[in-house]
Amino acid sequence: MKQYQHNKRITRILLLITTIHWCITFFTDRLVFTEKPTEEIFNYSICKIILYILLFFIYRTIYRIFLSQDKQEYMEYNVAKYAQINLIPIAADLII
Repeated sequence: MKQYQHNKRITRILLLITTIHWCITFFTDRLVFTEKPTEEIFNYSICKIILYILLFFIYRTIYRIFLSQDKQEYMEYNVAKYAQINLIPIAADLII
């Protein structure tokens, strides 16, 4: 039961971080995109919903890889551990 409460607390924190990040994007969108969001409101809304979902999963993955106490249990940790060998040359290539 204690583990469940801990996971629920972490999920709430991640949702809060995701919501803050998502709200900030409303202000920064006009600096990034040339089109106004009001011109294509339907597409803009769909993109914002997808962004919220992706942000949550990105933050959850970052938590599970770097901050979790029982990271060995999570698939994300194992994928990151073995993908690291391939990511180092790719990152070096992008920097150069």
